[in-house]
Amino acid sequence: MRLSTALMGGSQQIPTVSGTPYGGGFYVGRMLVGAQKYALIVAPKASGQTTSAWKATNTTTANTASAWDGFSNTAAMVADAVNHAAAQWCAALSIGGFADWFLPATEQLELCYRNLKPRTNSNDAAAASGFNGNSDPQGITYTASDPAQTPSDAFRYVVATNVHGPEEFDVTAAYWTSTNASAASTYTKEFLTGARADATKVSSLLVRACRMIKIG
Repeated sequence: MRLSTALMGGSQQIPTVSGTPYGGGFYVGRMLVGAQKYALIVAPKASGQTTSAWKATNTTTANTASAWDGFSNTAAMVADAVNHAAAQWCAALSIGGFADWFLPATEQLELCYRNLKPRTNSNDAAAASGFNGNSDPQGITYTASDPAQTPSDAFRYVVATNVHGPEEFDVTAAYWTSTNASAASTYTKEFLTGARADATKVSSLLVRACRMIKIG
């Protein structure tokens, strides 16, 4: 994992449509942290998704509290003495010429759901599930119908034809975030309703890597 390159922008024009191939994966959306803008990219499913535990023990990991900076959370886990399988797997990836992949933080994975929602099910209306203080535009609590299913064929499931997009987020289990919830648990995100929850760190859950680049 080349830590020094994780937030460097490229020379390509950054897309504006979620699901567009870009930067080794697919463009998700934008984040705005203070005055700094970022573009979030999710890895291809075939090479950027796995299932693993978050950590070998249900214990606290320092410097993994960020809700928007999965790169820093991942770096802290990689540097820790205890095995962090999910973060280490993401950090070891090299996809499309990029080696700065990470386990996304809560707000980064929330943006993936909001912009690339795979199904038509009603959304979870709990405030914690939809609020996103660092997305651009800022995310608010979900309603039953907002966000709607993504129009991206690569990321959605079409019921009428029973066709799964090749990049579709799975709905059979939750995905890990890199954001610590408590000493024994970490926040998770599921992609059927967008509900945010948490799970014990030794649990085996889905992992989908992301990367993020500065804009400007």
